[in-house]
Amino acid sequence: MTNKVAWAPESSAPMELTAVLVKAGEITEQAWLNALSDRVTQMAIESDNPAQETEQACRYLGLPATDNPQEAGQFLVEGNWNLQTFLTLAMENPFPAQATENEAARQAIEETELESWAELAVSQVSESSLD
Repeated sequence: MTNKVAWAPESSAPMELTAVLVKAGEITEQAWLNALSDRVTQMAIESDNPAQETEQACRYLGLPATDNPQEAGQFLVEGNWNLQTFLTLAMENPFPAQATENEAARQAIEETELESWAELAVSQVSESSLD
């Protein structure tokens, strides 16, 4: 991962929710979402109880549940249209963007665990949009 930089798009969404590790340079919205999915999967794998925390995060977000931490990003990011819509609308600048090292993004990545990420996601996406 030494060739990757910690980066987050300019957004009104909290950096703990949006920060990713990507190659420096131009990044598209799809590449960012893929990196976010990878980050969520990594948080699930590294959690204290990967299966339980993955399933709990899915249920917390009102999504179909999986207890496989390898699928966490697929379920919580890729399959979560409400979150993707919120994140897109929260962007302050359109993609493509330039990804450069951002220490605040690195800190957000290092300090955020799956449970707190899921809680933050829920707090940003209104209950009515989850129906």
